[in-house]
Amino acid sequence: MKNSTFGKLYKYIAKHRAVLLWLIFSALVANVFLLTAPYVSGRAIDFIKGENDVDFTMVLKFSSILFGVYVLNGLFTWLMTALTNTLSNRTIADIRRDAFNKISTLPLSFFDGHSHGDIISRLTNDIDSVSDGLLQGITQLFSGLVTVIGSLVMMFLLNAKITACVIIITILCVFISKAIATNSGKMFRLQAQTVRELNGCV
Repeated sequence: MKNSTFGKLYKYIAKHRAVLLWLIFSALVANVFLLTAPYVSGRAIDFIKGENDVDFTMVLKFSSILFGVYVLNGLFTWLMTALTNTLSNRTIADIRRDAFNKISTLPLSFFDGHSHGDIISRLTNDIDSVSDGLLQGITQLFSGLVTVIGSLVMMFLLNAKITACVIIITILCVFISKAIATNSGKMFRLQAQTVRELNGCV
């Protein structure tokens, strides 16, 4: 893992461990509140039994709780987004700095053996792609994990059979997505190579 692309990227992310930990905490809390909202809403609806049979006191109580849940969810979601941007920007700044420092120490033979477009593409397009991946990946990773686990727990409590069907369908989707991602990765590498050639031509 140390020599893999993810391992090298993690070394840069680990430099900002405090931001990462707060990001994980914010994602956890935000999604817990998001999963709590439907439950609170359902409890409020339980007190609406029919025409002229509404316990307005309890409905108002749970509606107030629901309002607080959504406010807290919005607050921690905003905090999670802000921390994700901070972590991504700091990581990319470190990568760019190291890349420029590395280039300044390379011999002229390196530049003679590589096109200018290839070098420019690595410093701009490739690093921008890493930045976009961090912004989307980190947010979706932590939010997705908490949402999936929390949803599965609540679904099992409501109906185990339907939950089992959902799990089977999800596993099938994972295999299909993996096949699509593998082919997409090949095309992405081809696109990056084409962009480098284009930059070199320009």
